[in-house]
Amino acid sequence: MNDAPGAPRERRFSIYEMRPPELHAALRVLQAVVGPSEHGHARLLNDLARRTGRRVVDVSGGRVTLGWLPEADGVWLGDGIDGIRSARPAPPRLLRTFAACVRCCWRDPATPLYPSAVAKIQDVLAVVVALGATSDEEEPRRATEMHAKGALTTLEAAGLIEIDRAAGALTMGPAVATWTDQEVAVLRQTWSRLPEPPASDPSSSHARRPPVSAVSLTYQNTSSSTKDPATRSMERGLSLTALDQKGREHVLVAVRAIEEAEQPVPKNAFRALSDEALRASVERILAESGRVLLETREGFLSGYSDAVAHALTTTGLGVLPPDDRAVLALVLLHAVAIPRARGIIPPNSDWTVSESVPPRILTNSKLPEATIKNSLRRLRDAKILGYGRNHGVVPGPQFNRLTPQATESIFEELVLLSEPHGLLAESIRLRRQARAT
Repeated sequence: MNDAPGAPRERRFSIYEMRPPELHAALRVLQAVVGPSEHGHARLLNDLARRTGRRVVDVSGGRVTLGWLPEADGVWLGDGIDGIRSARPAPPRLLRTFAACVRCCWRDPATPLYPSAVAKIQDVLAVVVALGATSDEEEPRRATEMHAKGALTTLEAAGLIEIDRAAGALTMGPAVATWTDQEVAVLRQTWSRLPEPPASDPSSSHARRPPVSAVSLTYQNTSSSTKDPATRSMERGLSLTALDQKGREHVLVAVRAIEEAEQPVPKNAFRALSDEALRASVERILAESGRVLLETREGFLSGYSDAVAHALTTTGLGVLPPDDRAVLALVLLHAVAIPRARGIIPPNSDWTVSESVPPRILTNSKLPEATIKNSLRRLRDAKILGYGRNHGVVPGPQFNRLTPQATESIFEELVLLSEPHGLLAESIRLRRQARAT
């Protein structure tokens, strides 16, 4: 607790006490939270889901998550749309490891995929080896298992699985609970082609992941007299309930597209992006979710509003682990800051203009090589970093989701990092001090 005179007062509070846009954003980060115990909180959550084109989905352990309404299904079925959704296929190690998780947790394809049985991590690794190992030699097996363990961390971060490390077990995650019957049917068709997992102790199937405790967060009153642009977006455009059925469908598929796409979505890809009136409704729904519409030269994406991003990080949500932050800073220093200082990259270029950084350069730091390697894998899987020339590292597509203010803040941090005693760094510190008073 900060008791300094004039400091914002902090207290512990329930996630359901957050402002609706912050609540929606927090649910996005946490993936699943303990369901509301009070009628008022339940009504708040259901109203928020309805206004943003979502539905409340019950998951194991008395928790809830958010899924899309049926009107948003089929958004990626159009011709040529896959290139927008993902410019690079998922790494094979992720696909193999997830397939192994499905096969081990879903022993009978005639039953629902979620909630699933509990699978031993060692059984999952054995199936991954059967899927991907090309030799019976010990070293390839160890390498396969090592990559699979890293993939499990990525799948857990995506909400596709949940891991009980103390028990050495895992289950399907809350993201799977939101899948449609059609999506599960695709997996059911391929189930028989996957290697059968080792026979397990039947008693292990009764062990469940311990219920997640209610989220308790630290609150700081960061309200400002300046209205957040996302809040202003709620004042324009029709709400989902005010739109006719066709308008709802147009808006919902556009919202889902810009929320899930890896690349900017072209304006002409969806009517709700090319039509100004419908696009105003898209902005309104995003604002209800704590998000803003971002326009690039290639099209549209969404990102967290500055006010909501600040609220999340103040509570400790959506913050990268220290090792990943350190590696990310190193990459940005070598890929962006140094090339700009040398005049290789023109000023005011966007994040897509960067130098490809050979991973070996990053090892010329105080960070252990294993730490760098593991962080690079996680950051690439999260699309925060990408693949450059000759297997180098570059900023990833997630940087396209930064608001202008967030981008400015990162560039300021790069200046402070690379030239802390320079005139520009001093002007940045003075400007920040002026904003804080």
